[in-house]
Amino acid sequence: MKKIKYVMLIALVIPIATIILCYALGYVLFEMPCNPVRITKFDVGNKRSISIYEECGWREISAGIYYDIHEAGNVVVPMKLIEFYELDSIDQFDFEVAYAEDQSLVGVYDRAGLFSEVIMVDFKTGKAWPPGFIETYNYNEKSNLLERLRNENPELFPTPTPRPTPVLPTATNTMEPTPTSTLVVQATYTSQP
Repeated sequence: MKKIKYVMLIALVIPIATIILCYALGYVLFEMPCNPVRITKFDVGNKRSISIYEECGWREISAGIYYDIHEAGNVVVPMKLIEFYELDSIDQFDFEVAYAEDQSLVGVYDRAGLFSEVIMVDFKTGKAWPPGFIETYNYNEKSNLLERLRNENPELFPTPTPRPTPVLPTATNTMEPTPTSTLVVQATYTSQP
């Protein structure tokens, strides 16, 4: 009887311990919070700055890019996830700053084209793009900010040209009836029992 209790105890403890170990390992590997590391900071005038951060670790799989915005030492836009990237080195990015509307509208973009989003902030209204990973995306807001930046920086943000619409060939009747054409009627036969 003692032997059966001992076997049942082992049969119960081993799976529970395995599950706990798997959850702990998953947390450490994938969900353990780490502080993103600042990779660059742009002073954009009037005691304002935009900082870009890289997620610590796991770069070979995929790492997140974050940003935050400060004005006079205060956080205007808290740290937000922009997107994930899969690069060997963060040095491959080539960030550039663009200004509009007397430096009240600022944008940061990647000239190398590896970074698809443009970080934009309107310091008059406090609107910023991108809004963050879990926030609602208002693409009208993005279009508005980008268009305003584009107005004063057309060389940096060229208006994308729409793709040409493919033209499919149309069927045409190349056979014109001629006076010598004849109509052929084929008789249909039915059998009756």
